Amino acid sequence: MIPAASNKSCQKVAPIFETYRSSLVRFVKSRISDAVDSEEMVSEILLKVYDNCEKLEEIKNPEGWLIAVSKNAIADYYRKEKRESKSIGDIPEIPIDQNS
Repeated sequence: MIPAASNKSCQKVAPIFETYRSSLVRFVKSRISDAVDSEEMVSEILLKVYDNCEKLEEIKNPEGWLIAVSKNAIADYYRKEKRESKSIGDIPEIPIDQNS
């Protein structure tokens, strides 16, 4: 649940998110196969929207804006995954040729 907002723009977050939530969930799940990660991402997107609620007055296409926010979040997710998969512990040992 979204906390009560003092700003009128922030009060618009809940109706916008409720309107587009199902399409946003489908969009994220189509790009992130892990169900838990995709649900977590949708929650993070909601928080980003709420954090930027002052901008809602300026946004002409809320669905397009949500998709753009989602694409950025998905890109961040895969960048993080790539960084984590290249951690030093994952680098295989290279055998040293003792005859050289």
